[in-house]
Amino acid sequence: MIKRIYIIIPFLTILSVLAIAMLNKAENSSTNRIANGFNRHLITCSLEKKWKIDPQFNHIAGLDSTAIILCNNTPGMIKSVNRFSGNSRTVFYKLPYIKKLNRNFSTFYTNQKLEIVGGNVPILLRLKMNSDSMVFQTYSFKNTFNKYIPIKHNKFLYGCLDSSLQHRELHIINLQNNFCTSNGKVLNYYSTNSDGKLLFDKSCNEIIYIYFYRNSYLRIDTNLNLLMACQTIDTFKGRETKKLVKTGKRIKRENIIQSAASNRLSSISNGILYVNSTLKADNETNTDFDQNGVIDIYKISENKYKGSIYIPLHNKKKIDDFFVKDNYLYVLFKGELHMYRLNDSTLKLFQI
Repeated sequence: MIKRIYIIIPFLTILSVLAIAMLNKAENSSTNRIANGFNRHLITCSLEKKWKIDPQFNHIAGLDSTAIILCNNTPGMIKSVNRFSGNSRTVFYKLPYIKKLNRNFSTFYTNQKLEIVGGNVPILLRLKMNSDSMVFQTYSFKNTFNKYIPIKHNKFLYGCLDSSLQHRELHIINLQNNFCTSNGKVLNYYSTNSDGKLLFDKSCNEIIYIYFYRNSYLRIDTNLNLLMACQTIDTFKGRETKKLVKTGKRIKRENIIQSAASNRLSSISNGILYVNSTLKADNETNTDFDQNGVIDIYKISENKYKGSIYIPLHNKKKIDDFFVKDNYLYVLFKGELHMYRLNDSTLKLFQI
């Protein structure tokens, strides 16, 4: 019996070593570990303040002159955090009952307006915060949509799939007169891996469409004309992540492979695009990459990469959301909100 144990122990040890080696090989061969064909130039920013936050608030809806507005998965619930004192308050605005709104919605806060958008309903609820009347205005839309953003005082930008479910359409609707400008081609510049996020920068009056799964973003004017297709610094062009499936008379898109987004989060301010990338540069160590969230920075007018910022992870948790306004970067983790100031050398680099 003892002899058998002595024989089994070395055998198990060898198996353990082989298993660990295979796991390490798998980790190092994943998309963000291999030589991705680009280097990063790291620039610094200073952590000025941080606040404890109720972990249920996982998105930054916007900013006003004194506060950061956070939201959660409950339509109408927001938390206001004073940027100077750190004092916060939670407010729940009662919404009209709308079936299916809880399933898929987004909250925006711009120009003293709280906007709750349900693309699957489809509906927009708008509350003017500086008005005596605390009643939501309601705007209904003809087609459901899955990408949306307010761009000007009474204009709303949204994107959706066409009837074939193969191509993306982009629309701007004037909420005052319902006049709609449409383009069924601009978001289909690439035929595959075309999912992404819409951004609008009022300083340069441009729409940015940043792709999740490829190293690209589009510059689009407010007439929905393509100005330019630009490249991010990495070389990742993604892979097909969805396929069309026909079941009877219904056609739907299904995942082929669960592919991690290379451009995970993004924000824009004063003509500068900020992108939270999931890809490791060739000049970064695994340790540095694992311990920080990296934000790559691009100057839109020059179509150029300007540098990258490391944001230390909080309790080894990824960034939930971030938002840039002028020379401040607000980073939301689960349970904490951090405020960074972009240093003078960084602002000079951007010529802000």
